Amino acid sequence: MSQHFFQRQTLPERSRHHFLPQPWQRSLASVWAVVAVSLVAGCAPDPFAEIPAPKPTFSFERSLAQHLRDTGAVMYGAYWCPYCARQKEAFKDAVSLLPYVECDPAGQHAQPQLCADKRIRGFPTWEIEGKLYGGERSLQELADMTHYQAPPHNP
Repeated sequence: MSQHFFQRQTLPERSRHHFLPQPWQRSLASVWAVVAVSLVAGCAPDPFAEIPAPKPTFSFERSLAQHLRDTGAVMYGAYWCPYCARQKEAFKDAVSLLPYVECDPAGQHAQPQLCADKRIRGFPTWEIEGKLYGGERSLQELADMTHYQAPPHNP
């Protein structure tokens, strides 16, 4: 009888592990612990804090494209022309502001009759103050040709 008293009783396999947390329970508990500590320590973001407005940045390309549009300058080109593509790339993200006329009938929003009436023979061709200038131009050349003055800005 004494031997039976000192014998270790074992629990069934399922009961023995019933109180041990599963791996997902341990990770969930650690997430809650981090959230609780952050809230107590004041590290949580303030949901009522104002988000500062982004500072406007000066873009020479954007400003020049807008100036070209405002002064009536126009770039005539064709969608397949590599020089036209490079001319557009020079304007970076301001290319949508560029006053552009597509001359090839197969291009988007093509105006071949306008190009024929203007006697456009090569691409790109710039029309500035009623005069036609053939070939790709640097942004500085376009600025000089249109008397562009960059507005003052804070870098």
